Order: sequence, then structure tokens, then C-alpha cells
Amino acid sequence: MRNPCVLFSIALIFLLISCKESPVPTTTAIKQVKQQTIVFEDDSELALSDKEIKQVFYLVRHAEKDTIPKDNPRLLPKGEERANAITDIFRQSRIDEIYSTLFTRTLLTAESLSGAKGLKILPYDHRELKAFAESLKQRDDLFSALIVGHSNSTPTLVSFLSDKDSKMFPQLDESVYDKLYIVIIHKDGTSDVKELNYFTE
Repeated sequence: MRNPCVLFSIALIFLLISCKESPVPTTTAIKQVKQQTIVFEDDSELALSDKEIKQVFYLVRHAEKDTIPKDNPRLLPKGEERANAITDIFRQSRIDEIYSTLFTRTLLTAESLSGAKGLKILPYDHRELKAFAESLKQRDDLFSALIVGHSNSTPTLVSFLSDKDSKMFPQLDESVYDKLYIVIIHKDGTSDVKELNYFTE
């Protein structure tokens, strides 16, 4: 019978080798999406291109907003920088459609990428998130989309798109603007959610 310590050492060596061959990102901070590959701030990568993937949805909250007018404010200068940062992140990626609620702050967040991609901003109703999610998932002609929403509606939409418990995606704090959700839907009906962060310069 072999020494348990020797067996443990061999298993540890194999584990270390496998980790070196398949590096895991050490950060959740995203730098860019090139085609369907996520590039992180530490230059590690995560490929989303897979023949088993049916759809990929990118969801963000609108950028930093002004406080006036209270009901439908525009973006602050910091928010305009963030909107441009979103464009930089997705400039080299495949985006088939861009969606936004009909509020000034969400439309302005999507506007920069819309111009860069030559795509119209398509409206959706933040009060009908389940129906919106189902309509997107039923589309065979749609592979990837960016969806701009709000601190409360975006996490809820992530839940509906991924068919996962809404408790996994709590409402964002009002101070949080740098969250990026990636919902990956596989052809077998299963899904994955990547919860990342992105930064302005």
C-alpha cells in the first residue's frame, strides 16, 4: 500500500500543472471584449466563442446621472466618460443589437456605442422585463446584444435571461455604476452568468 503522503504529493503536482495549463483570471475587472473573447485587466482571457453557445447578452446600468431634473436627468461628465468607456470595451466585439429604456440617462449611455457600431438603439420597457427576456431568448437570428438599464431593473433582467434565482442578483446600490453582467445561453438551454466590473480611465 502506497504512502498517503506520497499520493497527496503526486495529486498536488498534477493540480499545479493543470492550473498552469489553464490559467484562471485573477480579477473580475474587464478591459475589453475582442470578438467573443473577454480580456481582463491582468491580460488573462476568457473565450466566449463556442459552437455550443446560442446567445450572449451584455448588461450594464446607465452611467453616472445628474440630480436634475429629478425624473429624467442627463449624464454627468463622469457619466459621459463611462459611456465612452463602454464603447472602448465593445468596439472590437460582435454586437448585433443595442437596447435601452426610454430614459435620457440610458439612451445617452448607449449612444456612443450605437454610433460606433452603426446600430439603432432599440427600446424596451423596464416594467415588462420577463416578456422582454423571453422575446430575446426565442430569437434564432440574434447572437449578442448590449442592454442598458437601471440599478433595479438590470439585475432582474439578468435573472430572467439566465433563468436563475433573482436572489443571486440583488439590486445595485445607487453608487455602483461599474457592474457588467454577461449572460451566456447555451444551445442545450443551460446558462452561465459572469458578473464583472469595468472602469473609466
